[in-house]
Amino acid sequence: MLPNGVPLTEAQIDLFYKGAYAGVKDVTLKRIPASAHFIMWDQPEQFQAEVKVFLK
Repeated sequence: MLPNGVPLTEAQIDLFYKGAYAGVKDVTLKRIPASAHFIMWDQPEQFQAEVKVFLK
C-alpha cells in the first residue's frame, strides 16, 4: 500500500529501486507498506524490526 497522493504504482516503484541498486552486490530490497520518504517515522516498529533482522 502506497501513501496517499503517490502517482506511481508499487510495481513502478519496485522497478525504480531495482534499477537504482542493480549494481550493488548481494542487495536485498524490503518493502515497508504505508511509508513515504521517512520510513523510520512513518512505520517505526516495522523499520526497527527490519534493521534488527539486517544486523543479525
